Amino acid sequence: MHPEEGQDPEKVVLHRERLERLQKLLGSLDPSKRNLLALRFASGLNSAEISAIVGKSRAAVHKQLTRILQSLKEDYHHDEAL
Repeated sequence: MHPEEGQDPEKVVLHRERLERLQKLLGSLDPSKRNLLALRFASGLNSAEISAIVGKSRAAVHKQLTRILQSLKEDYHHDEAL
C-alpha cells in the first residue's frame, strides 16, 4: 500500500489506521453478524435475499443489519475518541 504520487503521506497513514480499526472491530463480531455483513456488502444482497439464505424474515434481517451497523459506528467513534 504505497501512496500514489501526489497523495499526502499523513492522509495515507490516517486512512490505514482507520482501516485497521475497522478490521479489528469486524474481527471482534460474532461470526453470524460478520456473515450477515458479508452477504449484504460483499455479496451485494438485499434484506429479502439474505432472509431466504439465513431463514429469517426480511424485517428481522433488516433490523439486525441496522443494529450491527449502528453498533459498529458507535464502537468505531468511541475508539477514535480514545
